[in-house]
Amino acid sequence: MKKKLMKLSILGSLLAAALLSSGNASASCYASDYQVERVISYGTYGYIYLRPAGALTNSFYYYIYTTSDKILSTAANAHTDSSRVNILGNATACPTAGTARHMGTATYIYITE
Repeated sequence: MKKKLMKLSILGSLLAAALLSSGNASASCYASDYQVERVISYGTYGYIYLRPAGALTNSFYYYIYTTSDKILSTAANAHTDSSRVNILGNATACPTAGTARHMGTATYIYITE
């Protein structure tokens, strides 16, 4: 009985460690208060291009990949209405250098105004 409890406790510890470490390893890239510059759809996937809202010149832009029809249509609506959006990508961190900055795959998007 003691051996069985010991095995279960070790297994539980290993499982907990695996779950906690995988959650920390998937940091994300969040862009708040951006305008959708362009939406390009290729049928089953697409790209959304973002620029800083209210910027007079664009020294950089974000782009993000998605296979979600809902995310693409929300971005297209925001582009049509010139609305601002918040969007989350699964890149480990938001790039801070370069003109084209890839955010990974889109997790969610919502229109802020």
